[in-house]
Amino acid sequence: MIDIILPKIRSEFEFRENRLYTFLNPYSYLVARNNLDIVKPMDIIYADGIVLSFLFSFFRIKKINRNSFDMTSVAKIVFKLSEEKKYSLVIVGTKPNVIDNAIKNILQKYNLNIIGYRDGFFKTEEEKKNYQNHIAELNPDIIIVGMGVVRQESFLIEMREKGWKKTGFTCGGFLHQSAETMQYYPKFINKLHLRWLYRIFKEPKLIKRYTVDYLNFLLKFFYDYFKWERKK
Repeated sequence: MIDIILPKIRSEFEFRENRLYTFLNPYSYLVARNNLDIVKPMDIIYADGIVLSFLFSFFRIKKINRNSFDMTSVAKIVFKLSEEKKYSLVIVGTKPNVIDNAIKNILQKYNLNIIGYRDGFFKTEEEKKNYQNHIAELNPDIIIVGMGVVRQESFLIEMREKGWKKTGFTCGGFLHQSAETMQYYPKFINKLHLRWLYRIFKEPKLIKRYTVDYLNFLLKFFYDYFKWERKK
């Protein structure tokens, strides 16, 4: 896994047109290592979380900083640039009704040209393909997808296969959070790097992810690291 993501992983965020961006945290790392077909087509990967960036730096694999698609990091840069460049956007993700509130909150803060949006729950594969064909006809400059790891990457990869060649971002739970407020994390929480603890407080269902899954991540990461070291 490390040898595959290493050439794609970046430290500082830099917007490049016609690229597919995704973000790895400990949980999505676990999922991605078993679905390498969704990692390989992505052009650029960022470490979404202090744990992953710390481990890469600690083991001197590569010094990387934390970058997430949220208002403490990448999202505000992408939206500001979209305002300035007048990029057209399509946004897909989260639940029905929730997406409406998310878009409303985003547009209250930014003057964006959002030419299409919908929730990320498709009743059938045919419904998803029809909407993807619709997006391909719209040909937006940027597509932002928040459907959970694997599904969101697969959505962007499938858009590539339909001939759309512009810029795509996965955004995880950003749309769900933005439906509540654009400033999801209090400033002191962000400054102290306690975003994970705040998310548990706000979303108790994530306790397993930040305990059992993160412990599993450490075991898998160490395995991948030492396997990679032996190959060098």
